[in-house]
Amino acid sequence: VHANSNVSVGGSDHTFDPSVTYSCDFADGGSSTTYAHDPKKTGAREVPSEVASVTYASFAPCDFSYPNPINLKSRNEVWINAAKTQLVSGVYCFGNSVTLIGDDIVGNVTFAAMGGISISGSDHNLTAYHPSGILFYSEESTGPTQINVSAAGGTYQGIIYAPNGDIDFQGQSNHTFQGSLVGQNVSVGGTGLTIQSGTLMQNANPVVRLAE
Repeated sequence: VHANSNVSVGGSDHTFDPSVTYSCDFADGGSSTTYAHDPKKTGAREVPSEVASVTYASFAPCDFSYPNPINLKSRNEVWINAAKTQLVSGVYCFGNSVTLIGDDIVGNVTFAAMGGISISGSDHNLTAYHPSGILFYSEESTGPTQINVSAAGGTYQGIIYAPNGDIDFQGQSNHTFQGSLVGQNVSVGGTGLTIQSGTLMQNANPVVRLAE
């Protein structure tokens, strides 16, 4: 976990397997959080090279494209089953914002949006489809938060990237996030969230990237 400014941890019963480093200040306002290593103050770091050059255009050609704000549950063509719990594998491009709310959702997907991304539900199991390893990408620079995730149970694997904005990731009920969070500002909270290093910068220093 690294921030080029501050790291602030809230909630309870989280587990951080990688190291926690920061440039300015560190605050843990939660309870019963476990750190594999003591948090350490370091200098600023560059955006990881694997994602530094990624833009919305990097995801073309897209398997699904939607120009207007959309609730993905309303689109029958992206679901394999009638219960709308299994997504068709591929890259999903959104010219505006996207919302996905529901339980027991699985899929090998990448969401790339010019607007915001809002994901919530329980027992999701999502893995990144795009070769970059990016699971969610938002290019938006306006609004309070560009990527909002509220996950209970299940597992996400991949990079969540908001190069121009903020990420709010709330994990509950033993949700496991395997990957990296990269954004201008990143907030992590909830109860019982486990964050494990993904492949980003793994050869040099395996960390979860929390902020630019």
